[in-house]
Amino acid sequence: MNVDLETHRDLYFNNGYVRLLLQIPRYCLPKTARDDNQPSTFRKEINTGYLQYPSLPIKPSPKAELRGRITASPGAIFSKEVVRADIASITDLYTQNGYALASVYPDIVPDDAQNNLALL
Repeated sequence: MNVDLETHRDLYFNNGYVRLLLQIPRYCLPKTARDDNQPSTFRKEINTGYLQYPSLPIKPSPKAELRGRITASPGAIFSKEVVRADIASITDLYTQNGYALASVYPDIVPDDAQNNLALL
């Protein structure tokens, strides 16, 4: 049941639903027709609003190559899968330039007023 829950959570995160609460459903017969057992809550899908490219310690700084590797774009629907692929691509760029144990962790800052995220 937990694997199914994680699969559903990943599906929603990949389609822009960042603020999501999924719970294991309870299966019971309602006492009346007015009883409601909806364990999940949804909000609108969230867009990527701002994208900041990291400053790399590699000399010379390969900003053009980095822009070509990152597929997330401002205005697109946020996808956890796209961010995961971009992290792998940036980590690969570091390892190609001699940083064997590179780790990339983006800051994901939600902005509820504009219904988007900032990837820093």
